Formats: sequence, structure tokens, C-alpha cells
Amino acid sequence: MIKIKSALSYFSKSEIVLWSSSILLIVVSFAVFDRENYMTFIASVMGQPL
Repeated sequence: MIKIKSALSYFSKSEIVLWSSSILLIVVSFAVFDRENYMTFIASVMGQPL
């Protein structure tokens, strides 16, 4: 929990919003268009740095 708090305090609010919207866009795109290639989905989400 302390690690998460220190990571969140390191990034600005705009960077957190940008990261969150990026993850949301990946999830929505997967749900709408693909729904088959789970390995690609997992790789895309894991490729997002935190």
C-alpha cells in the first residue's frame, strides 16, 4: 500500500489521467473489436508503464 501511495505521489494528476485513459481505451477497444486475442490484450495492458 505504501508503494502505491509513493507511486501516485510521484506522478502528477495529468499523468495519472493520461495513464488511466490509455488503459481504458485499450480495454474498450478490446471489448468492442477483438474479444479473441487475450494474449495481445494482456501484452498491451502490461506494456503500459506505471
